[in-house]
Amino acid sequence: MPTIIVGDLNRFSEEKEVFDKQLQKYEVREAKPTKFIIRHETHDQEFRGKDVGTFSPWPTDQKIYQWLSEVPMSESRLDVHLLTDDHTLIREKTTEIYAAMMKEPNESTPPKGWDPVRHKLDKVMASDHLAILGTYVVYA
Repeated sequence: MPTIIVGDLNRFSEEKEVFDKQLQKYEVREAKPTKFIIRHETHDQEFRGKDVGTFSPWPTDQKIYQWLSEVPMSESRLDVHLLTDDHTLIREKTTEIYAAMMKEPNESTPPKGWDPVRHKLDKVMASDHLAILGTYVVYA
């Protein structure tokens, strides 16, 4: 079955036009995450809409750390997971994002101007890239 799922293709918003041309050239499309989940021992936190993204900056990356900390998670689309555009072979069913946490999420009030979801992840998550879990329907 000629279906390939690929990941960790890094792009920035200013590269969208070039990236979209690449998607068309290779007949692939972007998976669209709809839910972001932070796992707790006692309960999970779920986020949707503008709170869904794939990347949160490390404090050591000063070029984008402050700027990205202030914009919604949906602005961070650095990890793009793609799949074949041939819907006779595979179709995306659900795509969710999970944060791998080193510590409990920050529950304090975020600093002025900070995105609340990014503050929950700041300095307590295990990676700046969030794990994507997709469910696909594959047709034989």
